[in-house]
Amino acid sequence: MPDTHPRSMGLRNSSPSLLLGFLALAIQVIFLREFSAYFQGNELTFGFCLGSWLLWVGIGSLLGPRLPYHRQRFFRAYYFYLLSTMAVFGLLRLSRFLLGLQPGEPASLLTILLAALVYCFFLGLPLGVLFVWNVYYLRGQVEKVYLQEALGSFIGGLTVYFFTLPYLSNWQSLSLIGLLTCLLSLLFWPPSEQLWLKLGLIILLILFAWSDLAVEKLYWSPFSLAASKDSLYGKLGVITSAGQITLYSNHALFFSFPDPEKAEEIIHFTLSQNPQAHRILLVGGGLGGPVREILKYPFTQVDYVEIDPELIRLGLHYLPAEERQAFSSARVNLKFLDGRAFLQKHKGQYEVIIINLPDPINAQLNRFYTLDFFRLVKKRLAPQGIFAFRLSSSENYISPERQLLLSSICNTLLHVFHQVKVVPGGSNIFLASEKTIHLEASSILDTLQRNKITTQFLTENYLKNRLNFLRMEMLNQALQAKNYRLNTDLTPVCYFFSALLWSKQFSPQETPIFTYLARRGRRWLLDLPLILFFIFLGLFWLFSRTSQKSSLWLIPLTYLGFTSIVTEIVLIISFQARFGYLYHAIALLFSTFMLGLFLGAWLSQKTSRNLAAHLFLLLASLIISLIFILWLLHYGPNPLFYYGAFLLLGYLGGDIFITATRLYLQSQTHVGLSYTFDLLGSFAGAIGVSSVIIPLFGLSQVINYLIILNSGGLIFLFWSSRTRSIFPHKTR
Repeated sequence: MPDTHPRSMGLRNSSPSLLLGFLALAIQVIFLREFSAYFQGNELTFGFCLGSWLLWVGIGSLLGPRLPYHRQRFFRAYYFYLLSTMAVFGLLRLSRFLLGLQPGEPASLLTILLAALVYCFFLGLPLGVLFVWNVYYLRGQVEKVYLQEALGSFIGGLTVYFFTLPYLSNWQSLSLIGLLTCLLSLLFWPPSEQLWLKLGLIILLILFAWSDLAVEKLYWSPFSLAASKDSLYGKLGVITSAGQITLYSNHALFFSFPDPEKAEEIIHFTLSQNPQAHRILLVGGGLGGPVREILKYPFTQVDYVEIDPELIRLGLHYLPAEERQAFSSARVNLKFLDGRAFLQKHKGQYEVIIINLPDPINAQLNRFYTLDFFRLVKKRLAPQGIFAFRLSSSENYISPERQLLLSSICNTLLHVFHQVKVVPGGSNIFLASEKTIHLEASSILDTLQRNKITTQFLTENYLKNRLNFLRMEMLNQALQAKNYRLNTDLTPVCYFFSALLWSKQFSPQETPIFTYLARRGRRWLLDLPLILFFIFLGLFWLFSRTSQKSSLWLIPLTYLGFTSIVTEIVLIISFQARFGYLYHAIALLFSTFMLGLFLGAWLSQKTSRNLAAHLFLLLASLIISLIFILWLLHYGPNPLFYYGAFLLLGYLGGDIFITATRLYLQSQTHVGLSYTFDLLGSFAGAIGVSSVIIPLFGLSQVINYLIILNSGGLIFLFWSSRTRSIFPHKTR
């Protein structure tokens, strides 16, 4: 069908590269959700997964020119890519059998890294090859392929954000993306020789979506999966067994019922300090007993804040009648909102605030345990109010790894509240207030008896054992460590300490690595890599042949990819800390970046000025943008500023990539090399910085070093272009 045919609409030549971008971002978002669900992900696993993806795409674009290109093979590669994607998702879901894990059991970080490398080999490598083959298909027009791929990625991100994730499971979303690809290929690609392949693929995609629940039940075997739901915030699953109801979120335990001990301890240790309290705020973890325990106090009015409506819907459907009745009480006000966002918007004060969330295992949860959040809580707390939360611990021994985490949070809390006391046990209950806190067993028992509150676990013997003087003294000594680190929004150190503790529990052989990194200072983890990069630039300049000097134009692409991915991660962490965790907003943020990438690449093709001068101007603009982002981290007043930062970052990235590639291709012919340099830089940033550098040194420090890196790179490139004859005097 020629491009002039009315059915073509001029899309036949551009449709393969548009579909490449569409598939790349849509499948990447869906895969990240699925991968994090089965490996209980935090920023470490996100970094491993995203970095592995970028690594294989970069290697694929490097290998693309070495693989024989054939027009028919080019079109069929898209269909086989969809087949391999379904196979990868199937293997990912059943990976616990391959790895010898039990349902819901965390994997070691080394296992997660290897899994990410293996799965992303099949997802990322073909995309890199297809990028090069698209260049061949368009007769060497690298800029046009890059432009159309960016536009396709923008469309793919919007499709996932608006039309699949809010309504469909991950597998159903992938099936819909595949069916759309088949439909578009039927409209715009040569129909005859691939018709049988398309029809077979459509049938497989429908079967793939239909088998979603059956394969999920196979994952949970021998346990009985009663229900499963992919919500905007994670994969939910309900397990029923002999009267026990257990709800998992991203395959991590969320609550079990009945489990009265956990419900009683977080509520009654707290409310016994102020049993006459009227206004109570409970953030998270209300299912399974805590709301019912609060209602035992006759004067309480509860605002219960939970981010995921599907979690409440599933939980209440399977919980017994007495639990459902608690939620239907006129004294309970249920709000579906991020807990921190709710506190920022709410102007009233509470007499009791209870945070009943999991440990700070990632940056999203860590934002509920930072200095900035504790200050926000104090603003919303009445003058004599009480604030409480719990952290996992051990009864009789505090390991060095756990001490790092607990002492950081305790001392951060002491920077805000004058009174802080901690209940020892399998979970530590932290209580903070401006008034005196009484943790004597007799005082708590007297309060419960006076208010005629019955408890199953908080008996006299239980309280005396839990509040034993020696046990409390041991815990207090551990919490008073002199080498503690403050946990803040811009320096989220506790999620690194959580990763260290995780490695100690599930993969002891990895602990020395994390311990070593935790002990290294800025000189080793920031200064040394920066110095080595500049040494590499100098050696490259000294030992490369004159004919290879045009390769210097690829240098900006290396640190451009690194700068882009690291800055994106910094902005996402800052965005969720400041405005609330909106997991599905990440897809929209990435789409905004891809829109900027498209606009930058499109306008770059139209420039008629000196290319080298234009590149230097862009690199200087990138440095100015980083300075703006540094301001944004501290004073960003509105979410629109963050979307604007993503748009600007994408625009500069697209313009720099096209300009540097045009300069390089004036004397070279390797069409995939510039793409490879860009993605390998992104790989280095995704693996290292998100998992180690950000939590240890903070968001601001990372941006400061990016400013130094980009400034040094600009100076080096300008000096090299002047001292060697690589400065072109005419545009291409």
